[in-house]
Amino acid sequence: MPGALSAQAIYDASRLGSRAVTFPHAVSVLTTPADVAAAADEWDELERRSNQVSFFQSSAWSMLACRIFHQLYGRDFKPLVVTVRRGCELVAVAPFRIIKTGPIRLATDLTDPFGQYSGILIAGDVNADTVVAEIIAVLRSTAGVDGLFLRRVRADSPAYAALMCRGFAASATDAAPFIDLQPCRSFEDYQKTVNVKSRKNLRNLRNRMARLAPVTHRVAVGDGVRRIIDESFEGRLRWLDEHGIPSMAFGHPAFGALLVGIRNLARRGDFSILAMGLYCGETPVSLQWGFIHRDRYYAYIAARNPEYDAYSPGRLHLEDVIRTCFERGIGTCDFLAPAARYKLTWTEQATEVVDIAVPFTIIGRLWLDVWNRRLRPAIKSRYSQLPLWLRRRIRRITTDSPSAT
Repeated sequence: MPGALSAQAIYDASRLGSRAVTFPHAVSVLTTPADVAAAADEWDELERRSNQVSFFQSSAWSMLACRIFHQLYGRDFKPLVVTVRRGCELVAVAPFRIIKTGPIRLATDLTDPFGQYSGILIAGDVNADTVVAEIIAVLRSTAGVDGLFLRRVRADSPAYAALMCRGFAASATDAAPFIDLQPCRSFEDYQKTVNVKSRKNLRNLRNRMARLAPVTHRVAVGDGVRRIIDESFEGRLRWLDEHGIPSMAFGHPAFGALLVGIRNLARRGDFSILAMGLYCGETPVSLQWGFIHRDRYYAYIAARNPEYDAYSPGRLHLEDVIRTCFERGIGTCDFLAPAARYKLTWTEQATEVVDIAVPFTIIGRLWLDVWNRRLRPAIKSRYSQLPLWLRRRIRRITTDSPSAT
């Protein structure tokens, strides 16, 4: 309720519009972890009233990130969670935080770089364009903020069009493959939607691997969930090291603590985790785990054993993952971005995602447009062309890999 918020954080949205535009809602800005936590119940209720794909804008996920960043950065952690109300009713939440990069201060997703979709949670019965205009007006009025930068905004989200018309695409368009299992009466019905040649090739690969040892798929329970989370994390770090690929999320000093927090919340029942492994004998060939939220499985981290690459373990494992989701009555498997080939073996469905930038100042436009949209991708492209040995050396010099303990 409004009484739980800091009085100085409440804005009259009617005074924030440009060109004398009057907005119909009251807007509050939550700037402390305590204020964010106080909004949790209303936040959950808003999510239940929305029809959005929303795990990465959920209160539980956002609160976890708040705690982790506050522990790591202390007073330097700057949450900026914008709430929009129609009377006393919460109708939108924009979970942002302030980050500083050089001389630039940007509003970005509260859980960046750990979240997989950025966005704004908006009730289905309000005008999304109006809500986004109010939120942008508040951000512009916040001292020292040079722009808004959101990674992987879904094209089917209500805020997408409103953000794009006020800013620009700050990356190439990617896609998040998914499978809608609800129309399928049986798993066999779903399998019939997959290319016949692909199914035959994968069946042959599975049979070949089975000659080495029995091939089994296992859903982890109890302490097995922790093992899969830790082993998949370590496997991804090894793969990044071997290929000399930097990663904002895996290289972040808070990532290990985030995984510990996820495990603790899963034990308490605040998060629903599905952790699975494909094994050849007792050797893990492919591991994957993710979140189940509102009838949707989000495939958060996957790792494969490179010794079994000849058998396409990632592609093979997805069949078992999809079967497990179907058997558990999960309506949608969301494989998240990027639209990797091994994911597209199993589905032609995908939702476009793109980074969106909305500059507020000249220096903000220079950074978001000239550096982030133009120069940075060119540098990344040149980096990918460097010899593997040099990429490995650069990554090991510049990355202090976190550990999950």
